[in-house]
Amino acid sequence: MTGRIGFPGIGTVVNVIAIIAGGLIGSVFGRFLKEKQQEALANISMVGSVMIFCVGINLVWGKTVRVANMLPGLVIAAALAFAPWAL
Repeated sequence: MTGRIGFPGIGTVVNVIAIIAGGLIGSVFGRFLKEKQQEALANISMVGSVMIFCVGINLVWGKTVRVANMLPGLVIAAALAFAPWAL
């Protein structure tokens, strides 16, 4: 099948739609959430960096940290940026 270009899979199409929709939503509502959005992204980035570090620990020393159990921390980190109190 060399030289033949086929239709992309359904997963590819769904991902393209999600990326375009996310970009449109971000550009429409981005002006209302600038400061809080930046804070939320910083929080998510910090938690994500810790998770990547834990994956590295698992690669070196075996399954010592359950990284999947940390996934809710991404949602909590983003939610804390929109909390009415300052942490």
